[in-house]
Amino acid sequence: MLKKIIALCLSIPFIFCGCGYEEKEGDVSNVKIHEFSSELYTEEDVNAAADEIKDFFKEYFYDCTLNELYYAGDEECNKEKQYRSEKEYEYMVLLSSFYVGKHFDGTLGTDCTYNDYKWLLYRKEGGDWVHFDQGYC
Repeated sequence: MLKKIIALCLSIPFIFCGCGYEEKEGDVSNVKIHEFSSELYTEEDVNAAADEIKDFFKEYFYDCTLNELYYAGDEECNKEKQYRSEKEYEYMVLLSSFYVGKHFDGTLGTDCTYNDYKWLLYRKEGGDWVHFDQGYC
């Protein structure tokens, strides 16, 4: 009898393993990246930063859809650099619009669209962009 109970207890995780579980991730398949002009950054720079944000969004914003990403402008990037103590880095600010689905379990409201949501990135000159913060700030 004890062997049957132990076998049953060990099999329960396997029974529920495939039931209703679905790998969830954010949708970045149709993100529109707006055109911009900049004296600081090239299109390649902004696209590389956007790719970093899309990767982060896909991993952490499940049941959400990223609709737009756009460069916030040189003035915003310069303000960010002045604010930070690490002056050896370049800073980029992107803005976005995204929809939060009904099943998102986070600090954002669900079933609504967020506009002008900030994404902050840094890099050493010529290096890869690193996302370090986001939100309304």
